[in-house]
Amino acid sequence: MVFAILSGSFARRGHRVSLVLDNADGPNLAYVSPAVRVVDLKAPRIRYALFRLASFLRRERPDVLLSAMDMTNVVVLAARLAGRPKRVVVSIRDLWSIRLAKAPTWQEPSVSPYDRACLRPMM
Repeated sequence: MVFAILSGSFARRGHRVSLVLDNADGPNLAYVSPAVRVVDLKAPRIRYALFRLASFLRRERPDVLLSAMDMTNVVVLAARLAGRPKRVVVSIRDLWSIRLAKAPTWQEPSVSPYDRACLRPMM
């Protein structure tokens, strides 16, 4: 729902916005503004969307690519190699505050290799 609302805000500000979905289905589509172009990759699972997303990026050449959710971020970063958008912004949906609250004070919470890679600035 966050990206549905965010995409509408960008469109209202005059940007050309495409909301690219691995499978355009579900209740959150009701929140997508009519000014936002919805692109359905028709992938049964996100990992199958890689080549379809890379093809979209080569064809459309977007200025900015925003992504959220772990597997989607991995696919986006891999597809970026083929499509080369000018900017890629990935976001991680994680509850670090809960991890920190549950960790003993003498121990830092575990950080997966994926988290470590995504926490580095992307250029």
